[in-house]
Amino acid sequence: MRFKDIIYRENEKYHYELSPEEKTELFERSKFYIFFQDLLQDVKKELAEDEEIHGFLPMNIAENLAATNQGINGIGHARTEKAKKYVKDFSDTRGNRLLIFTDRRMIYLIILDYLEEGNYYSYPYKDIHSIYLERGQVSYRDPKGFKKLEETWYAVDFQSGIHVFAEMFTEKDAEVFKENWRAIPEFNKIPQSKRIYRSKLFDRIVNNWKLAGKFMYFMSACMVLIALLLILGVMFGIGPLKGFYYKPLMTGQILCSLNEFWRH
Repeated sequence: MRFKDIIYRENEKYHYELSPEEKTELFERSKFYIFFQDLLQDVKKELAEDEEIHGFLPMNIAENLAATNQGINGIGHARTEKAKKYVKDFSDTRGNRLLIFTDRRMIYLIILDYLEEGNYYSYPYKDIHSIYLERGQVSYRDPKGFKKLEETWYAVDFQSGIHVFAEMFTEKDAEVFKENWRAIPEFNKIPQSKRIYRSKLFDRIVNNWKLAGKFMYFMSACMVLIALLLILGVMFGIGPLKGFYYKPLMTGQILCSLNEFWRH
């Protein structure tokens, strides 16, 4: 950057006035920063004496999974003063979540739950067998311009002890996660897996969202196939389900029976 560019940029600070929108944005940003610092002081009380925080990964329902915000899990009522102030200031109940990386573990907070009950999940690195992190991409057309667009997301899943963490990350989220994975020595010892790991065989079958997705895809394909066979059997009398169609109705004999009924 040239000398004049630097001076002109500094000069702008003396002649530039924030717009009302920018002032509002700055106020909201400052408010959340103050809240985060207070939250961080509370979280530090949960850490071991020499445990250190290395990074943070924020999540919400707009860009991440909303599984913890649905059904009975989505019901949240602020009772403590901290929780009431949080809900009032940020118009959020269980939407905002936080993953904290320390030198020993990952700590997962649903902000409102933590403010209310002090609840959080702890995932020690030493108890994590492996981490499943897979990149996914979907293509779609822009409704306005019919331009082809692509959206990239990452599925992450791991088990620590009896606790399972499963989430969807944006590209930015995944990069933050991988940066901490590389930088923290104990975290870096955990290998990346090509499949979802569960410590028990029953959980590998039942508590496995990827397997459940494949099963639902298989069942959908079976339903489409059955529907196609029914159409062939009913409409054309061919295929393994040809005996399912009503012959008198297809041949017109039912109409003759109705004519004879009305004559009598």
